[in-house]
Amino acid sequence: MTNKKKLIPISQLGSLLTCEYRIYLKYVVKAREKITKAITKGKETHEKLDKKHKEVVNDYKEKVKKIIKSDKPIEEKTKEIKELEKPEELNYKREFTVKGKDLMGRIDEIQFNEDNITVIDDKKHTSVFDSDKVQVFAYIMTYIEEYEDEINKKYPNGVKFIAKVRSYTTDDIIFEQEYDEESRQLVRATIERYNKVINEKVDPKPTTVAAVCRSCSLKDGCKYMVKSVSVDEFLSR
Repeated sequence: MTNKKKLIPISQLGSLLTCEYRIYLKYVVKAREKITKAITKGKETHEKLDKKHKEVVNDYKEKVKKIIKSDKPIEEKTKEIKELEKPEELNYKREFTVKGKDLMGRIDEIQFNEDNITVIDDKKHTSVFDSDKVQVFAYIMTYIEEYEDEINKKYPNGVKFIAKVRSYTTDDIIFEQEYDEESRQLVRATIERYNKVINEKVDPKPTTVAAVCRSCSLKDGCKYMVKSVSVDEFLSR
């Protein structure tokens, strides 16, 4: 009997590019993780976005059900349903779970359009980082691996995949790029590096950014923690 392959959480690819030593602490050392305000706030925000999406979709479905259950002639029912304004939320899904050959994760939002499939990852920050790009590319790669047959049936002439990162702080798209072979290779390279860190084949690189350490859930047990300094402290050096 062969062991089932353990899939890598896609979110951890982003974490790897932010701080490799954090991945080492969490998955090799098994350090105790602290629930931070940033983690709690992020979870709450995603739950609000998901709730809003479900409310809009369910409201539309209830209107359709009400028309169908009415005693009106079928022609009139059909006309009323067609005249209903369809919310754009019907064209996308939220919290969409994907599992591929190496990765697994939950896509924040995936939109199915006539000529493209757009994957959106929601972030708190208002500037895009390499970790964000790799993460959203990884969601697309994994989605393609799991649903290749369905994609080919729905889009027999092919379809473009668009990667987007959206700041839920401002609701702005802070990154947008078409997924291509270069994007896929970037994800593959990150997976390779991740496995080397996990299997202790390389020395994990710690971040040098104080802001990353400040919000880290493993900072209490980290020997590389970068501390913020005040203006006075900086000038006195």
